[in-house]
Amino acid sequence: MKTLFQFPEKPDTLTSEEMLEITNSHRREGQIKWLSENGYIYEVYADGWPRVHRYYQLCRMLGLKPQDFMTGIKAWTPDFSKLND
Repeated sequence: MKTLFQFPEKPDTLTSEEMLEITNSHRREGQIKWLSENGYIYEVYADGWPRVHRYYQLCRMLGLKPQDFMTGIKAWTPDFSKLND
């Protein structure tokens, strides 16, 4: 049974088609330029092509800053103290 938030089984990094959709460039230099100009975190692999992690892209699309997960910022929690009044 699948859980509600289970991610589909896909590679950890975006596919070449997904990179084309994001950057609108077929060329590696164009993709790297676009990623750099837009503040994306990426790695250039030994083959010279940039890679973006799938969950990093998901965070970007949701408006979340992946850096917040590493700095120890506490998540919002509801205040239940007023419920018994």
